[in-house]
Amino acid sequence: MNKAPVEPANPALDQSITVDAEKEAKKATILAAMERAKAQREAAQIKNTDNLNAQQQRDIAEIEARREVIQPAATAPVDENKA
Repeated sequence: MNKAPVEPANPALDQSITVDAEKEAKKATILAAMERAKAQREAAQIKNTDNLNAQQQRDIAEIEARREVIQPAATAPVDENKA
């Protein structure tokens, strides 16, 4: 029996599904890398913060206060339609 190769009903649709799958795989890879980086940052221990003078402690407090303000914006999802 000779069977002719089966062609997809709509080759353009089949190609777009492949492209979408590739984009989703890339997004998943990037998100996984971001999660690993976040875990590494959280696991890192702060060093050289013992025996600080008053000015150094104030400087660190100011930096941490700024970080708290910008942290929500830095971790917010990006709207691809606006970019």
